[in-house]
Amino acid sequence: MKPQKKAIPRINLGFDHYSDVAFADKAGSIYDGMNLNPNFPTPTPDMPTLLTNKTAYVNALDKASSRSKNDVAAKDHARQVLTDNLVQLGNYVTLEAKGSFVLLTESRFDLRKKRESKPEMQQPKNLVISDGVNPGMLLMTVDAAKGARSYSFEITPDPITPDSVWTKISCTTRKCIFANLESGKKMWGRVGAVGVKNQFVYSVVLSRTVQ
Repeated sequence: MKPQKKAIPRINLGFDHYSDVAFADKAGSIYDGMNLNPNFPTPTPDMPTLLTNKTAYVNALDKASSRSKNDVAAKDHARQVLTDNLVQLGNYVTLEAKGSFVLLTESRFDLRKKRESKPEMQQPKNLVISDGVNPGMLLMTVDAAKGARSYSFEITPDPITPDSVWTKISCTTRKCIFANLESGKKMWGRVGAVGVKNQFVYSVVLSRTVQ
């Protein structure tokens, strides 16, 4: 098995999820983290430019409280200018930090959340095949399998051979009923767990005679 590569921390350069007020606060926090920071000696844009555009945005945000269309449009424009500044600055920080978590954190930019790994598939356990409420029925149940998105319930008549044809019913629940089966016929059943990446793991195979 190949060793997993260590995830490199990365800056989140999306700011649309911030409210107008929260965005102003975030821009101010980034300015505080970057201004005169010796680890980032030549920021692009420079800090005076960032401060100027951050101040312009705060002022425009205050004026936009009037709900005037012109004032709101001016605020939106100022936010876009400041956003462009932060994206450019974030790219600079990324190059300078070279993947250092400490330096990226110092910049006060948000870091991207680590993607959660998909759960590994688990074999379906405790398969039970029992009689249904009416003759000619078989009820199949199985415990929940970790990582399963759905289940494939399958039966085939005795005997099992390499050429056996399995009748399949796909379900998202852990219970399935097969009906209209021949009474007195011995049937074999199994359950396949289907994962989020289309992994497929079978349970043990059990038999039962149809009543």
